[in-house]
Amino acid sequence: MGFIAATPIARAGPLTFSTKTTTNGLGSNSVQAIYAIGSTVYAGTGCGGISISTNGGSSFTNYTSANGLSSNCVNGVYASASTIYAAAAFGVNISTNGGSNFTSTNTGNGNLISVFALGSTVYAGSGGGLSISTNSGSSYTTYTSADGLGGTIVNGVYATGSTVYAATIGGVSVSTNGGSIYTNYTTGLGSNDVRWVYASGSSV
Repeated sequence: MGFIAATPIARAGPLTFSTKTTTNGLGSNSVQAIYAIGSTVYAGTGCGGISISTNGGSSFTNYTSANGLSSNCVNGVYASASTIYAAAAFGVNISTNGGSNFTSTNTGNGNLISVFALGSTVYAGSGGGLSISTNSGSSYTTYTSADGLGGTIVNGVYATGSTVYAATIGGVSVSTNGGSIYTNYTTGLGSNDVRWVYASGSSV
């Protein structure tokens, strides 16, 4: 399918969309994750690597295991300044030079689904729980349903301050102590299988 970009317009009316594919440099038309900041777009592709555009998605440069990725199957991506985090099979892959080179860090949970970072703290969701590193990925502690998560499968993660939000297969789980203990919520959700989560103020 590829990556679909919306073009904002100043007047009232519908948005217009354009589809970006391997023709534009994507590693694969199967896009599993997307993150954008400013005019830079990061696309995690299904076994095609991570594709990065610095011109709003017009063209992409693709990075693969040749650049240090633990796997070309990238399920989650996040970026902060020049540091890029890619959740893939066999580890969290971190680049500090815009994607030219990646270093893989192993959470011990195999195939990773999601990733987020806040300072030196890295959060990685997988089929085995939520792994948290407080030393930029050097080591991880994994939390599961035994710690209050709604399910062991963590599809998405977001954090602000000491509050951690986990989108799990069994609801939205919230920790207010940095991720050690969670309270799970399902009331009002359209489905307990939550695929992503974000919070702004008191809105989740």
